[in-house]
Amino acid sequence: LASIDYPKYEIILIDNGSTDKTIEVAKGYGAIVFEKPELTISGMRNYGARHSSGDVLAFVDADVVVSKMWLRNAIMSFDETDIGCVGCSPNIPEESTWVETIWHLQIKAMPQRETRKWLASMNMIVRRDVFFEMGGFNEALITCEDVDLGYRISTKYRIVSDKRIEAVHLGEA
Repeated sequence: LASIDYPKYEIILIDNGSTDKTIEVAKGYGAIVFEKPELTISGMRNYGARHSSGDVLAFVDADVVVSKMWLRNAIMSFDETDIGCVGCSPNIPEESTWVETIWHLQIKAMPQRETRKWLASMNMIVRRDVFFEMGGFNEALITCEDVDLGYRISTKYRIVSDKRIEAVHLGEA
C-alpha cells in the first residue's frame, strides 16, 4: 500500500489460529495483530473494524491476493455519495482447475461495473459510517455474513462490483 502513496492507512490482522508465519509476516509489514481464535468470521471482522480508525474499512481474506491498485480503484467509487460498499467478484489463479475455469465464465460475462445487493466479504470495501450504521456483520451467523450485511446496506446505499477492483481468490469458492 505504501508504494501508492496513501496519506494514512493501517493494517489490522485478526488471526484465528494460523499455524504458519502469518503473524510474523504481518508484523513485518507493520500490521496491528490480534489473536482471536474464539471468534466467528463475523466477530473477527467486527473486532477489526472496532479497533480501526479509518474512514474506509477494507476486508481481505487470507486466501485473496489484491492488485496494487485494488484500494485506490475502490476508494474512487466513494466519490459517488450513494455508494456504501464496493468490491469485485474475484478472478481465479492462472493455473486453475477446469472446474474453476468453467465456474469463472459467469464472472467474465458480468458487466465491468454493476450495482448488486451484496458482495463477498473476502474483498469488500465499506465506508466506515455505513458499516456501523448498519450494525456491522451479524455475529450470530456462521456463514453468509456478507450476504446479510449486503442486504442491509443495499436498503439505503448502492453496492457496486467493479472489475477494476482486482483480486484473485486462491481458494475454492
